Amino acid sequence: MKPSTILFDLGMTVESVYANANNYVLSFHGFYNGIRADFKAFVTSYLDDYSSQWSTEQPYGKADPRRQFGHTSRSIQIAWDIPAANEAEAAENLRRVSALAQMLYPVYENRGYSEADNNERWCVAAPPLVVVKFANLIQGMKPDGLNLAGGDILQKRFLGSTDLPGLICTIEDLTISHNVSPGFFEMGVETLYPKLMQVSCTLTVLHEVSPGIVADKYGRPQWEKTFGHNYGVRYGETDGRDGVAGDQDNSLDSSGGISDILGGDG
Repeated sequence: MKPSTILFDLGMTVESVYANANNYVLSFHGFYNGIRADFKAFVTSYLDDYSSQWSTEQPYGKADPRRQFGHTSRSIQIAWDIPAANEAEAAENLRRVSALAQMLYPVYENRGYSEADNNERWCVAAPPLVVVKFANLIQGMKPDGLNLAGGDILQKRFLGSTDLPGLICTIEDLTISHNVSPGFFEMGVETLYPKLMQVSCTLTVLHEVSPGIVADKYGRPQWEKTFGHNYGVRYGETDGRDGVAGDQDNSLDSSGGISDILGGDG
């Protein structure tokens, strides 16, 4: 999807034109406070980690313990470079990085009461959740166009009716390296703008829906809409073939596999 606005227009360098034209942008949105930070996708490292938790209990005399499934979690580790072609872009980079760092703090609300001298009492109003988007690699997990009961509840809402594409995450850690090797733009007394910053963070994904829930039926046309379709290229065929099958139904349902799994006739 092409961006509706030009995000990078300071100098319009080659990489800026490329990022604007192809929407190769790493985007962070504060879920509750409206803060936003967008970066050209100079991604240097990307790790998608899935971890399943199982509890065990060893029965007497048995070779293997009982294993009880608990849950599966997903975390993302991503690192990217933020170069500056000129002084204006270097200043803008600092503003965007500052906005990203701000997203690690909660939202506060003034719940003042009359006994306070200045009638101010700031309290935590919302946790620092973020919505992250990067091309098709970090995107929303719920399929589009599903007709489910309570469908409105599944929609991610932000500041009213705005729907933000991407994954709801928590930022577990954020590292900002002001690389001194390229140097700085010296803007005056006690003012330095880095020519290159290197940023990395770890994200824990908060699932909007449970991956593995199949919409309506187990047939292949519905299997494409199964929750957990992460990377925008649907799922591999159930018969192991390459690519997307044509009109032939290769689903487990057509071979009786689902009946065998669920028991009975369906």
